Amino acid sequence: MSELEKDSQSSQAESKQSSCAIKNHSQDLNSQLLAKIFKLNIDCFDELFEWLSRDDLDTLGQTCKLMQSIVGEFFQQNFPAIEVRAEEDGLYVNDTRNVNCYRGAHKIHSFDKFIRKVSICENSIGIEDGVRLFCYVGSNCTKSIKHIQFINVLLTQIELEWVDEILKTVETVSIEDCLIKRQFYEKFPALCHNLKNLNVQDCRWNRNVLKRTGNEWLQRKYPKLEHLEWTQSSKKGRRIDEFKTFFELNPQIVSFSTSFHCFWGNRELIAQANIKLDDLTIEFDDWTWTPTNINATYSLLNSLHEQGIYKRLNLYARYYDADYFSKMASIRPLYSLHLHEISSRYNLPHLPQLRELRIQYINTNLDNLPNQLPNLERIYFKFAETKHFLPFIYRCPKLKEMKIDVVHDRAKFNCILDLPALNRDRKKLDGARKITIFIDEHVFLATKWATERTEFSLIEIQRGYTREWNRNIEFH
Repeated sequence: MSELEKDSQSSQAESKQSSCAIKNHSQDLNSQLLAKIFKLNIDCFDELFEWLSRDDLDTLGQTCKLMQSIVGEFFQQNFPAIEVRAEEDGLYVNDTRNVNCYRGAHKIHSFDKFIRKVSICENSIGIEDGVRLFCYVGSNCTKSIKHIQFINVLLTQIELEWVDEILKTVETVSIEDCLIKRQFYEKFPALCHNLKNLNVQDCRWNRNVLKRTGNEWLQRKYPKLEHLEWTQSSKKGRRIDEFKTFFELNPQIVSFSTSFHCFWGNRELIAQANIKLDDLTIEFDDWTWTPTNINATYSLLNSLHEQGIYKRLNLYARYYDADYFSKMASIRPLYSLHLHEISSRYNLPHLPQLRELRIQYINTNLDNLPNQLPNLERIYFKFAETKHFLPFIYRCPKLKEMKIDVVHDRAKFNCILDLPALNRDRKKLDGARKITIFIDEHVFLATKWATERTEFSLIEIQRGYTREWNRNIEFH
């Protein structure tokens, strides 16, 4: 071997040793840094995480398994309102912050084992191929799930087997617009040992199910069930005799939600049953209104309240007219009103009994609305601008909670709310309570980074993901 070759080999060996030394030093340094950060107690981590966005937390959770566990615990405790849907390749956030986000824009990578609510929704492939979505959820998600939602999927025993372990511990099951086969229908009630909320909306049963069993799952006892939502796709309001058996077997039920047609078709049965509800929620979902049936409906609702059948009434109006609003003041137990849309065509009457208002779409000025609702305590906006929600801060003294999913004009104020000014204006209102505003993450983080304070004596903002609004009166 020539001297040149020897020198070359020696140089390569030295270079390799140097590279290994640098790599080992880098690993040691990283280990030291990791060791130091993990010496922080959980309160320090929680404080640090409060300054990070959901996407930043997801990225941080991908650094190592220990960090994923720490961030995941924070995510589980502080993001209960986040909605996640399953796809074949992972979980995606149903993000209302950006109505133009494309499929895959908000995939989460670190929190499969920490999510609390997941939707299996068939959009991209045929309804009978949805088993692949069930496969992903059953294989990657755990008992942390409290709410599982099936939307427009085929439900048979095959799908059930993939998520049976989740169903054994889940508290809320929502079944919407699904095609249900007998195998699922027969086995499902026995699996849900911990079920507290059952929501069945506009589902389809094959002929064998209807012929053989009817509404058999309404003839079961659910020891922990507290809320039933049952919405028929038919506008005829078919009588459901099984309701009587259901309420007799489950006297612990405190909340019942249904469509108007289902309610009206079973009004005698409900009046005769031994029901004692805290909340009755009715969705008015079409235009089939006349002064006569509005008067009869409102009169019946007052009568059922006087009989002690329910305490609070929650109305959701997808469609409405002037008569619907004009006579609403006569409903004494009206607690919560949910409007799919509000416009200048109709005005709400004076409603001193109303405690909660929910509005999805706003097409008018709301300056005068707070004066009509003197005892309002909670308000929810799906989409709003500052001109829509500021009047409630200035003029609703009893208001305690406000949630705004998307602030449309946030760019006008750089996403930074002037909380000191809002607090000063709130102080001018006699008898004003402190308001907690659950707001979209852009506004929360920008305000926190700019002012370093998110809480004052009469106003506070929190990340919107931290507050799950009352689930049994939410929009569909």
